[in-house]
Amino acid sequence: MPGYWWECKDCGEKTKLLMARFVWDELRPSSWDQNLLVKQCLHCGKEKAMQIKFEFPRKHRTVLTLVQAVGLDSDDDDYLPMMWETIPDSEPDKRWFDFKYVVGRKNYGLNRPAVFTRERLAKLFALYCKVAGESSFP
Repeated sequence: MPGYWWECKDCGEKTKLLMARFVWDELRPSSWDQNLLVKQCLHCGKEKAMQIKFEFPRKHRTVLTLVQAVGLDSDDDDYLPMMWETIPDSEPDKRWFDFKYVVGRKNYGLNRPAVFTRERLAKLFALYCKVAGESSFP
């Protein structure tokens, strides 16, 4: 399934996800509530079984599961830079950090790297630690 999708870790059910809209309309207004990154599977009924998945653009298909997502509102219109912690399905013991952005509800930045000043990157790491329950970034 191309793009972003919800996938049940128990029964494998897949549902398309409009990721930029989800980030803009749900995650951002919730102050990055990480509980929104999992939901109940309507197919098998399991709580917190649906996870967000996407393909990372590489030569060989790499599917990632989104574990944590944080972002910083900007004074620059609708620009929202983010950091995502992900798990590659092929290496479940690894964690990858992906820097992305959205401009409003547009998907364009989800395929491009975000750029941060040192200060904003420090702020992003602090926010990550807060929502992930970490005392410091590793």
